[in-house]
Amino acid sequence: VMRDAISLGGFDSRYVIERSSSPSPDITIETVLGYNFSLDSAVNIEGWEAENVSFLMVDGVIESVTEIHRILTFAAEKKVPTVIVARSFADDVRQTIVTNNARRSFSVLPIVVPADAKNINTIRDISIVCGSGVVSSITGEVLSGKTGESLISVKAVRFSRGNLTIVAGERTAAATDTHRCSLMESRQEAHHEMLPHFDSRIKSLTPNHTLVRVPCRGLEDSGLFDEITDVFRLVRAIHEYGVHTNAGGEIDVTLRVLSALRFARAQLRLLFSLGAIVVN
Repeated sequence: VMRDAISLGGFDSRYVIERSSSPSPDITIETVLGYNFSLDSAVNIEGWEAENVSFLMVDGVIESVTEIHRILTFAAEKKVPTVIVARSFADDVRQTIVTNNARRSFSVLPIVVPADAKNINTIRDISIVCGSGVVSSITGEVLSGKTGESLISVKAVRFSRGNLTIVAGERTAAATDTHRCSLMESRQEAHHEMLPHFDSRIKSLTPNHTLVRVPCRGLEDSGLFDEITDVFRLVRAIHEYGVHTNAGGEIDVTLRVLSALRFARAQLRLLFSLGAIVVN
């Protein structure tokens, strides 16, 4: 599994290991480019893809077309593909978007982020990825005052049913990485019931990663999932911090790796025997 994943993603890739509910017993591996969020469109759109995309973030309900009239007008006049993220869209707003998309007056993708426990922080996560502000009652910004010229643009967006992918570029990479690391630290102190919530957010904020899906059936008590996760964490740590042989020819790692990850030397030998690491 590890050899196949590294062959696909390389040592520089970030690896995300997740449990799969698929009935298949096979472990699947795929590369994921960009930041991925499990979200749906407010209208029936099978697929949507564009470059140089403007983003409007609204932590609330868009209740009327007049609230986003200036945004839609800009998208139509300048032919700028636009993504609008909100908690919900009124019926007339959805119908206006559907009609004008069909006429090709503009290309607008409305994304719904439900105000539930799973997605309560998703709008903030997307705003950090895009480097965009959020219109909300807390900020006091009036939605109808937003113009198309004021929106932040990202390199590319892809959408297929249930999956929104954002390619943001280097402009926001550092801020997103800092935010992701902060979530990883918070996860260490979180209650067990909150771990899936943190894992989902961290996965979405991990760009250009290699996804390894491990079937959860039969693995609940085997410890195999944790072992697979540990080995990939070890590979990443070795790549970042280094590995060498001691005078007796045994494999050693830097104290920084061992103190951070607490891995047994036997796991290093396993990696070495598989050809996953090279010892200089």
